[in-house]
Amino acid sequence: LIDECWHSEPVVRPTFSEIITRLDKVCCNCSKQGWWKDTFKLPWYGSLALNL
Repeated sequence: LIDECWHSEPVVRPTFSEIITRLDKVCCNCSKQGWWKDTFKLPWYGSLALNL
């Protein structure tokens, strides 16, 4: 998705609604499996939260 969003040809890039749809699918899959919670245990997440 990231590569597609930065494609050199703007017409090839996904629309915002396509991005939202795809991110919703990722989010649903993560929450069903429960492994998304492990993301918050990673060291970079804590440092990111402190920098906000």
